[in-house]
Amino acid sequence: YLSRYPTTATNVNRHRTWAFMRQFLGVDILALADRRADPAEAEFQESPTINDPNCSICHDVMDPVAGLFQDFADNGRWVPNEDWPPTDQPPMLETDTQYDPKSELAPIQWLGQKTAEDPRFAMTMVNHAFFQLTGNKPMSPPTDTKVKGWPGIRKAFEIESAFLSKLRDGFVANNFNIKWLYKEIIISPFYRAKEAADSQVSEDENRLAALASFGGGDQLLTPFELARKIETILERPWQYRQWKQSEDDKSVIDANSADNDYLLRNNSENDFKYVDSIYRDMYGGIDFFNNTNRQHLPSSAMAAAGRRIAYEFACASVASDFALRHKNRVFFSKIDLTDTVDTNPTGISETIVDLSEKMLGRTPTGSELIQMNTLFDEVQRGGKGSGSKLPLHCRALKRLPGQTGIFTPIKTDPDYQIRAWMTLLAFLAMDSQFLFEW
Repeated sequence: YLSRYPTTATNVNRHRTWAFMRQFLGVDILALADRRADPAEAEFQESPTINDPNCSICHDVMDPVAGLFQDFADNGRWVPNEDWPPTDQPPMLETDTQYDPKSELAPIQWLGQKTAEDPRFAMTMVNHAFFQLTGNKPMSPPTDTKVKGWPGIRKAFEIESAFLSKLRDGFVANNFNIKWLYKEIIISPFYRAKEAADSQVSEDENRLAALASFGGGDQLLTPFELARKIETILERPWQYRQWKQSEDDKSVIDANSADNDYLLRNNSENDFKYVDSIYRDMYGGIDFFNNTNRQHLPSSAMAAAGRRIAYEFACASVASDFALRHKNRVFFSKIDLTDTVDTNPTGISETIVDLSEKMLGRTPTGSELIQMNTLFDEVQRGGKGSGSKLPLHCRALKRLPGQTGIFTPIKTDPDYQIRAWMTLLAFLAMDSQFLFEW
């Protein structure tokens, strides 16, 4: 944590204090006072951080806590410092006088203990969990009475505040058991609600505004969440097979390389440049250095990365599933590889329904089912006869970790069924419900 939030000789742990207060107590020190209209006026103060009220309003809170970090250097290492505040810096407010230097607890341990005892700590943890699960940050008190639906917004704020306060009290009563907190949010309407039962809601702007924050899972999944979702759907890790150049300059499987995750891997220098750490960053991921905020709204680059993810997911899933016996398959347990809309229309339709339920969490409507049946049929008919060889990384050459049963390698697709199913899987993987909902 101290390495992630470093300090400098002039900052003297104030940045760390700002991050600590914001993340664990929900206090943004920079928001405690308006910034000065003319910062140059502070130059006329001998010690503006102490003597200038425009500065001290923040430093009264910040500097004593910064002093509790005094034994840690700019790189986060423990370097006890008896010279505090530093003599070569402007005076700082002294370390919190409540801390007893003779205490058995080190200053940073004392800070942690006092933080856990502060009611704001429990409330801040509740707010973090609420945002993680619902995708909605807790509402701020509504102040603009002229905004459309304001009575409904005020009512929603009151209900949400009462719910979060109840969670805070229960969180403390359950000895800060975070599992208890997650469970309570998940079983609440704030997470589970999908739609209002009353059809008249759409005609009442106050009720519509009040229900705007209900229902969770509508935020874009991060690369890490999406990778876990795909692993859950596949019932095994989403792995790739690494390739290398042979002596005759052909791409062959490196039998000695370990399988790795498509989306989060970072060793793509010598293969086909599939979805890797670069795509992870492009898809809103973080590297804990330059990119520290996960993106929850897509950009054009993220949309392109999402399409690539869908293509690779489909490529790696179809042949490897058909290579198993029916009882061991995840996607295609009801059909044979040779089945088409003409030879087994019922099996094709049932499989499409299963795929939609597994990937999108819902049964397709009649028109959607017709659309997906048509997509599969047209791709299969149009591609038949155009070549039987599958791309190297779309073949099923060996049983992957997590798969069980007899495995029959698949290298070709003479009638285009595999590539037609790949098209349908990619179609589903680009659906907003697949990318936005956990």
